[in-house]
Amino acid sequence: MIEINQTNLHDIVKKTPLVLVDFYATWCAPCRMQENILKKLEKKHGEQILFTKIDLDANKALAQRYGIMSIPTLMFYLKGKLVRFPSKTRGKVDKLLGVQNYGKLDEILNFLKKKI
Repeated sequence: MIEINQTNLHDIVKKTPLVLVDFYATWCAPCRMQENILKKLEKKHGEQILFTKIDLDANKALAQRYGIMSIPTLMFYLKGKLVRFPSKTRGKVDKLLGVQNYGKLDEILNFLKKKI
């Protein structure tokens, strides 16, 4: 996973076909759990998907811009556009909140790779 920030996020998502962004903080225990899952997924999907992370303590403006209220939060960019997911309770959402399991993320990534 590569560390990105508010100065290079826009360029990275515009130039890379599929990007996973993990919003985290170093002091966040659930974020460390999520990072372990993402590292396993990166081994499987890393040739087609760029796995990135953003430290919100160092990039507070991004937290405000994207409405990040809790961490970990995951977002996906496909061909430069933020991916929106169906939600059973909220229509469509553009972020996944809290720790996401390997199976769910693997399914999402496999689906998104077909769209590249």
